[in-house]
Amino acid sequence: MNKRSPVPWLPAVLGAVLGSWGCLDTGGELGQQCVINSDCTDETPCTFDTCSVDGLCEHAPVSDGTLADQVAGDCAVSQCVGGVTASVYDDTDVSDDHNPCTADLCTPSGPAWVPVADGAECEDGHGSVGACSDGTCVLT
Repeated sequence: MNKRSPVPWLPAVLGAVLGSWGCLDTGGELGQQCVINSDCTDETPCTFDTCSVDGLCEHAPVSDGTLADQVAGDCAVSQCVGGVTASVYDDTDVSDDHNPCTADLCTPSGPAWVPVADGAECEDGHGSVGACSDGTCVLT
């Protein structure tokens, strides 16, 4: 059971005084003493970090779902699941290596670039035409 201080402002005032004297480690860990919400950051985007009325850090899970910040082309989607960041395989998040002689695809271990068939026509990006050889465009 969580006991509340009979004087609700006392933990915050004591925390401010002790913190100003360098007596508090405000690393943001669960149960860590705090004065304001920013004392409680756990650097996890999947928790809502607050300083309770008791002057202790709390980390409530945010709603499960896809995070706004994603890494393009890493073959994964970052999601929150139960307050924890999880990376979920996404075969549509393909990384383009801009090489006409490779097929860009995703594997469960990440992006892959597989050479296309030798002899396939390619362009070097400047209008010159060639043929693919071992994943490289060789101009003809």
